[in-house]
Amino acid sequence: MDVLIINGSPKGAKSNSLKLTEAFLQGMKETSTVHSETLTISKLDIKPCIGCFHCWKETPWKMLHFR
Repeated sequence: MDVLIINGSPKGAKSNSLKLTEAFLQGMKETSTVHSETLTISKLDIKPCIGCFHCWKETPWKMLHFR
């Protein structure tokens, strides 16, 4: 089984949620073969929208709207 863990906490590896997730993952590994990958959002270089409308040019009328 493949498992993707997305850690959105700014605490990174010290996150309490991540510690609970890792304990849950250990329990899963006891019963089956598990391959996991963890993405820590705070370490990624994600830029906010700058309103350049590049996405609009690539896919007209399919721009995402978040409300």
